[in-house]
Amino acid sequence: MKRFENGDTEIQSRSRVRCLLRIDWKMIADAKGVSKRTVQRAYQAGKIDILDLKSVVAEYITR
Repeated sequence: MKRFENGDTEIQSRSRVRCLLRIDWKMIADAKGVSKRTVQRAYQAGKIDILDLKSVVAEYITR
């Protein structure tokens, strides 16, 4: 791929790749081996931040 230079609209006009990852309560519960309600309670208690996937894995699932 050629290097981007000022005024080069060829690279700028390419569409961006978007990826949507959908994770629900049940998936987190299955990974942890608990019920869906247990995960919801942990969220309500502030133990996990579902918007930060790394924290869910590192702080909740692997414990």
